[in-house]
Amino acid sequence: MPYLPPLPEELQQVEYVKLYFHLQVTDYFDLPQLGLLQLRRELFQALRTLEGWGATEQTKELKRLLQPPLSDDPVVRRQTQKPAPAFVLSPDAELNGAIKPQQMIVLPALFVGWGVQNIDGFIALLQQLGQQGLYHGSGKFVLEGVESEDASGVRAMLWTNAMVAPVSPPVNDLHWLLERQMLDAERISLGVISPLRLLQQKRPLLLTPEMNLTGLLIL
Repeated sequence: MPYLPPLPEELQQVEYVKLYFHLQVTDYFDLPQLGLLQLRRELFQALRTLEGWGATEQTKELKRLLQPPLSDDPVVRRQTQKPAPAFVLSPDAELNGAIKPQQMIVLPALFVGWGVQNIDGFIALLQQLGQQGLYHGSGKFVLEGVESEDASGVRAMLWTNAMVAPVSPPVNDLHWLLERQMLDAERISLGVISPLRLLQQKRPLLLTPEMNLTGLLIL
């Protein structure tokens, strides 16, 4: 296994939870290519609906989860204009076309650090999203279940729509997960399938196959 440099001390204190959300589609709809990579807009629409019923501590935390506030550190503000959310969704980028009722869509998600505390709220947000649809008001679904994965890769169903108890997934150490990653090659190819703005020295940058990505800032 190639040598991996020591992780920053801050990362050694961070925990994560890995979940799989099982979405059962309830109507026919046509999912465009890369449509599931545009869930940010749909999630914000669902959050606005929840806020319309009355602002609560949960909706405030969900808003912070989707759009973290700017850092108080001016140096950090210059380097990272928009803080990264404390969770990552990893939908199947190849899923598109005609989606039928009863079809199951599995949405993997990684909650990191303080994002772990917002899992129950995120489940409520997904349930609201199911009433509005996955893409431009179409693709309504029912959240059938939430599956967890522990540090050893073992998966177990934590929650179904017949349960009301809060989710208590296994919490794992992020540094242990990162240290397990193996570098099998000296060069890594990066394919960008999400609309991102890449900046180098504060100027827009176009990717080329041989480009060195060291020092780039992704916003």
